[in-house]
Amino acid sequence: MKPYKFRCSSLGNIISKSGKLTEGNKTYIQKCWIENKYNIQSDIQSKYFDKGIACEQDGLMLFKEVFYPNKLILKNRRHYSNDFIQGTPDVISSPMLADIKNAYDIFTFAKAHLTWDYEWQLKGYMYLTGLTESVLFYCLVDMPDFLLAKEEKDLFYKGGFLTTESPEYLEAVTELRKTFIYDYMAKAERFKTFNVELTDVDIEQIYDSVIISRKYMDSLESEYKERIEFNQNLLTPKELQLC
Repeated sequence: MKPYKFRCSSLGNIISKSGKLTEGNKTYIQKCWIENKYNIQSDIQSKYFDKGIACEQDGLMLFKEVFYPNKLILKNRRHYSNDFIQGTPDVISSPMLADIKNAYDIFTFAKAHLTWDYEWQLKGYMYLTGLTESVLFYCLVDMPDFLLAKEEKDLFYKGGFLTTESPEYLEAVTELRKTFIYDYMAKAERFKTFNVELTDVDIEQIYDSVIISRKYMDSLESEYKERIEFNQNLLTPKELQLC
């Protein structure tokens, strides 16, 4: 197997504070091994993922308005890769890069913070690009109409309303929309920024974690081969085994 290159978005899953693989790390690495072995993708799309994709441009426009009001900023399409990791930052504007996250609703936005995974994702991007400064831009933009319609449909069926014209349902829809449409909020309320820097120690930690993770993947491959060989022997007709 070729040396596996971990995605920057997954670095938090293989890097531990102790420098040793935890059971959670091993579980994630096993998932990567299976994906790589059988060329499949286990990541399941969700409504959170759907909004992030649908609102990508809206988030970028809000980011531009905050940081670069007089400069053309485009979504980065270049995929970066080195011998250890790979990834595609959202924005690259030297000396800084940025990753933009779109909150699903006002409640998820309220809880948004710089998580371990987000921090290492940005550090991975900096390692790939050679930049040493980055920002996580966590924003709250309106739900697109087609996704809002799904939420309203779910509300109808879950609420057991008689018709879509019933006063109770219309009142519930009005309240629901406050969760996803934010014209009542000031723009300054609708984003959070978290700065992340990269150090030589961080680079060493990424390198060490990838090497350790690859060794664990190698052990999974060895176990797999031993099991297959054992199973093939079991499947061999017994009369042939006696010869």
